Amino acid sequence: MSIPISQHHFGSQGRGALRIAGIYLLVGALWILFSDRLATQIANSQSTFTTISIYKGWGFIIVTALMLYWLIRSHTTELSESEARLRLLTDALPVLISYVDSEQRYQFNNQAYEEWFGQKVDGKKIKDVFGNTTYQSVAGYIDAALKGNLVNFQTEITYQAVGTRYVDATYVPDKGGDGTVKGFFALVQDITERKQAEFEIRQWADAFEHCAHGIAIGDTITNRIVVCNSAFALLHKVRVEDIVGSAILSLYAPSDHDRVRNNVRR
Repeated sequence: MSIPISQHHFGSQGRGALRIAGIYLLVGALWILFSDRLATQIANSQSTFTTISIYKGWGFIIVTALMLYWLIRSHTTELSESEARLRLLTDALPVLISYVDSEQRYQFNNQAYEEWFGQKVDGKKIKDVFGNTTYQSVAGYIDAALKGNLVNFQTEITYQAVGTRYVDATYVPDKGGDGTVKGFFALVQDITERKQAEFEIRQWADAFEHCAHGIAIGDTITNRIVVCNSAFALLHKVRVEDIVGSAILSLYAPSDHDRVRNNVRR
């Protein structure tokens, strides 16, 4: 089961229906106009005209049936090709994309979504796919989206196939013309590696700041201090903000400048 997931797709359906109706109306009008004239010219009696009208009616039914078949099949092929391109695009994106209806049933999922869950989830309820514990952690966001609110959040979610992942999720409500929420689109991005990198940076920052040894980082191009920890500032009996941006040599006595320059060169 799948659904179109773009306004362009909805617009294509409307234009296709109008085109088929318009062609049918034009052919029908022309058929009635010219066939009646031809029947009047050919018929030499009322009975003949009646017979011609019967055949003309059957001919109209057959011709328009064939025409409608061709038009509908052509339009259906275009929609199928459009949906195939859309499916190819959503499957190629490194994010999880899905559509959930107002009953919290999955109606569309891209390939990445199915790989994360290790199963096809079309037609299944979110709670049945997530499990009760995981579902409760996102139930509030789902309810908010189904009330018509745009929702964005970050959380840890445990998936059957890939384990626990940290995700950034956005739920976009799908509203009808009367404002009724028909469901929501879900865009989920795996940010586990980014969170791990941020955690490691925080660890290094904490280690740097709380280290008992004085540490400073200098820019050898400008010969100025870029950053230092509290222990380094304490050694020089000044505040951290007084050191950052100052010249490296300004922290040392003139007699030590040559030694400092040699150390910097090394």
